[in-house]
Amino acid sequence: MRSCALYDLPLINNGGNRTLDVYLYSVQCLVESVKRFYHLSRVIYATILNNRPKTPKAESMNKQFSINPFLIGTVSLLVGTFGGVLSVAYYVVNRLTRPAVPNETDAYFYTPFEFEVPFEAVDFPAAGGDHLVQGWFLPHEGTRRVIALCPGYRQQKADLLGMAMYFWRSGYQVLLFDFYGHGHERGKPVTLGHREVKDFLGAIDYVGQRVPGALIGVMVYSMGAAVSIMGVARRPQVRALVADSPFARHWDVVGYNFTRVVRLPALPFVFLADRLMGWQAGYHFREVEPLREVGRIAPRALLLIHGMNDLTIAPHDSERLYEAAGEPKELWLVEGAGHCGAYFADRALYCQRVGEFFQAHLGQEDEEMPGSLQSLPPEERAAS
Repeated sequence: MRSCALYDLPLINNGGNRTLDVYLYSVQCLVESVKRFYHLSRVIYATILNNRPKTPKAESMNKQFSINPFLIGTVSLLVGTFGGVLSVAYYVVNRLTRPAVPNETDAYFYTPFEFEVPFEAVDFPAAGGDHLVQGWFLPHEGTRRVIALCPGYRQQKADLLGMAMYFWRSGYQVLLFDFYGHGHERGKPVTLGHREVKDFLGAIDYVGQRVPGALIGVMVYSMGAAVSIMGVARRPQVRALVADSPFARHWDVVGYNFTRVVRLPALPFVFLADRLMGWQAGYHFREVEPLREVGRIAPRALLLIHGMNDLTIAPHDSERLYEAAGEPKELWLVEGAGHCGAYFADRALYCQRVGEFFQAHLGQEDEEMPGSLQSLPPEERAAS
């Protein structure tokens, strides 16, 4: 089976993601079935015509009703093709949103304990209060600087311990958290950024309550990067954002992966998947568009990072986001790196560049937070 992923890859190697491999293989099988149905219908139609009786009466009937077999075959083909397209679209939506199945190894993960770093297991409400979000807070005395870290689609906060340790040892307080249903808390339906933005907003609100006057930076990956662009646009107290491998639009990332995997035009499949997503998950693809909101981040700083060999999210997505963003902004395209692979291409350079970015844009410890960056009132938080 081909090893590839439709959405996010782990930031550390956990032995491969066979679920995504099976997903891609199943989609390919469904598309192949549509192709085979088309060829089979043509064979059956030709066989029926060639084996009809050759009597004068039959030939007269053939001439009189010659259109009927053609119509029947055409209608059958159209119905079968639509059914195949609909099946693939439903499968995509179902795989995107259905809960991960809990298993006995869910509790086997590293924590900051293994790095001898103090931490607290915390939970806080998502914006709107629909559910609680779980995370780890790594306190650091004598600083108001806080970095919030969150992973991507169906990944977990433990995957980001490497960067968390770098920031903590550099003198920052750190918050890591899981998107609801994606990380250690299995068995909950998920979305591709629609509901998750509320988790992100809740995390920023928690930091503001936990560390008064916090100088907040955000470091995020893949779907989490796309979510954070929308979230930072709505939370002006965030001063700087590093987004590694974000997508620009929900519609585009689904279409990009579909075309790459099955080699067919994505439009009919994505169109139906969008309609089914509204029915099954209560939102449409157009509601998750970081490209539409990235311009609202300025005048706060934005650093976009993308591997040029990313087969999960097109590098062009970061280029589009960069073009739409205001100053100050930076775009770092890493040759030879795959999805969320810039860190692994050169760990020291990655940490240096990200560290210098936050050092330059988070502000000084002794300065007061400008009024424009104060936390929004609670009623506005809930509304957003």
